[in-house]
Amino acid sequence: MSKPIFWSSKKRFRGVGLGMLGSSLLIGSLISSAHAAPLAQDKKTVGDTQIYQAYMQGYPDNLFRPEQSVMRSEIAAILHRLIVSPIPSNSIKFTDVPSTYWANDEIALAVSNGWMDGTGGNTFSPNRQVTRGEMAQILMNVYGWGSGSASSFRDTKQHWAKSAIDAAVAQGVMAGYSDGSFRPDQLISRVETAKMFNRLTGRPADPQLPMTWSDVPSSAPDYGDIMAASIDHPV
Repeated sequence: MSKPIFWSSKKRFRGVGLGMLGSSLLIGSLISSAHAAPLAQDKKTVGDTQIYQAYMQGYPDNLFRPEQSVMRSEIAAILHRLIVSPIPSNSIKFTDVPSTYWANDEIALAVSNGWMDGTGGNTFSPNRQVTRGEMAQILMNVYGWGSGSASSFRDTKQHWAKSAIDAAVAQGVMAGYSDGSFRPDQLISRVETAKMFNRLTGRPADPQLPMTWSDVPSSAPDYGDIMAASIDHPV
């Protein structure tokens, strides 16, 4: 399968939520320090206290919708909130991203830095959902990872994002399933996204944070990661 044109191969980097991981999904718990990570901008100081700022949001109905997939515009917004941009946002225009679109500035920043790209025909497809393979490619663009050791997943050998998948796995950011697959074309969930970005920015899961979303009880297995990503709280 050839690589689609809407994911940049360059090595540079509103409302969002997360979803519960399936029990068979194995995500690495540690990230290699072998790469130079871009600077995070996920904290603010209030008085004498440093605060982690939320980079994902719930919905007006007080739901987090943890199993819901993530859109391209939402990933652009997360990058905008979390990462110090090395390149200022240029005036990039897509026919499907009007100036009034909620993530217009975030999309322009992500494209200006080579973290994401358009989808052809001067479009960005902001509402298109993101797959696991596409997420691996975005992270490779952001962090400038080299290809990792060749993985043995049975479903990635001919996939356009194989190099990015191998790199993400080598960094401990993503992993496969117990059946030997990676499922690169499966849509990535909101909780997977939160767990990845928490680890990439060194933000610990905190199960002691107050319950905020009615569909994420404190007994949920990824409660600490979801709360850490979606509410402001002390470092």
